[in-house]
Amino acid sequence: MFHDTGFIVTEIDYSRRSIEYATEQAKNSFAKAGECH
Repeated sequence: MFHDTGFIVTEIDYSRRSIEYATEQAKNSFAKAGECH
């Protein structure tokens, strides 16, 4: 995590990307689980 005075927006954007990434990973693993059964 980068803590610079002008980069609060980047930090918010970073957490938003993390949430999107986690959601994507969850979809992928759910899809794989669906294929297995």
